[in-house]
Amino acid sequence: MNIARYIFGAAVALAICGGTYGEVAPDPALRGCAFSREASFSRFQSTPSLFSLSLDELVSARDEDERYAPCAIAPGRIAFASSCVRRPGADAWDASASVTNLSSRPLFLRLVFRAKVPFKKFTFWNGYLNQGNVEKVEESNISSLFPAIAAIAPDASLVLGLNPMMMAARVDTSCEKTVGGDSLVFAFPVYLPPGDGFSARMTLASAPSRYLWHDVVEKWYEIFPAAFAPASGIHPGVLAPEASYLFWKPEKFGITNFAGRATALKKAFGNRPCWDWCYKPFLRGGDWAISDKWSVGWNGYTAERVAAARRDVRRRLAEGEPLNVAPMWYLNVCWTERSLWENEFPQILRGDKPTLHRCWDQNTVRPIYCAGGTGYERLFRESLERIPKDYPEAKGIG
Repeated sequence: MNIARYIFGAAVALAICGGTYGEVAPDPALRGCAFSREASFSRFQSTPSLFSLSLDELVSARDEDERYAPCAIAPGRIAFASSCVRRPGADAWDASASVTNLSSRPLFLRLVFRAKVPFKKFTFWNGYLNQGNVEKVEESNISSLFPAIAAIAPDASLVLGLNPMMMAARVDTSCEKTVGGDSLVFAFPVYLPPGDGFSARMTLASAPSRYLWHDVVEKWYEIFPAAFAPASGIHPGVLAPEASYLFWKPEKFGITNFAGRATALKKAFGNRPCWDWCYKPFLRGGDWAISDKWSVGWNGYTAERVAAARRDVRRRLAEGEPLNVAPMWYLNVCWTERSLWENEFPQILRGDKPTLHRCWDQNTVRPIYCAGGTGYERLFRESLERIPKDYPEAKGIG
């Protein structure tokens, strides 16, 4: 089972060192600049986009808002490598970057990919599929972020996004406006203990614009078919709802019995098999597989109550097969329940102020790092390994 299917799956991209891949040589004054090159596209041949990668370092104090400055890449401190190559036949460019902490102390870094927008008039699409008010997404509940952003002009779009199968605890996206023009920005803040590294894989592409952000989504389906195709053995006609929770929380839709739920699912999915999400199938955010170690004693849960919760989850998952549903176990790579962070894993905080995020009716803190050799990273990976073994009726993890 591909247990990381709907998370940004494991990043394994290798980068090419030096300046041997044909791009414009970076200005030596830009100490953290890895590449900067003109990326041309068939849809707007006369106006290429300046595509660049830089490395920043966090310079603000722990109790301040985040501030970054260009990172000094000194020998023995940081190993930094990158590549940027044209993707054949796709009207796109693939970039990769790899950074490793060679020093004896932790580093807070940020890989920043920028793409100059070649259009005079365009609409910025921030990657959110639910196009409501997402100005303050940190204060909202769950929002659906597609792994790409775009500048959408009347005749074409410029799209910048990550490979959907790479893992990232956090991404920062924006449309940066300067006197020199507008740029799409996709950044990865990373915490690296000594000896640890991080890799990123990005793509810059052109897309049609007739159907606005729908064309952007279609472009990513074309470029990364393996990321969106059903896993081996799953019928290609299977439907994946937008976190409807119709299977897991039928009472939300006024359904109170099994027969009513079966009827509603058949109506919603045209009598075809489907994926659907499990809403908070765990007890404590961060202890995704419901272990005695982290959930017993928390919030009044005894060992007996935790065991009963596991039995109830297994019972509910088992109902998926007769309902023709493949249950998806929901977790989040960059959230954790507050007291777990405060009491057990304080090192996973990024380095700036924690942000409380209402989700699952718990005090949930974000953003955190699951990567970087921390105890929380081990807990997260152990959960990914345990869920398919302890709850085999769960057909995926996302």
